[in-house]
Amino acid sequence: MDETMRSAVYRGHLEIRQLRQFMVVVDVGCVSKASEQLHITQPALTRNIKNLEESLNAILLERKPRGVVPTE
Repeated sequence: MDETMRSAVYRGHLEIRQLRQFMVVVDVGCVSKASEQLHITQPALTRNIKNLEESLNAILLERKPRGVVPTE
């Protein structure tokens, strides 16, 4: 676990739910399709991913016109 993630976990800002949701988004490549699989609304999923990015102080997804891809 790198220092950024360790810090986020220590502050209590990292939730397993957010990590699971992020993994589904990456697997599917589309936030709206991932939200359907996760049975949550697209705005809620987008907010959760944004919160995860803020907790880690990193951009995790590159938003493209036809979906998303993880950053390197």
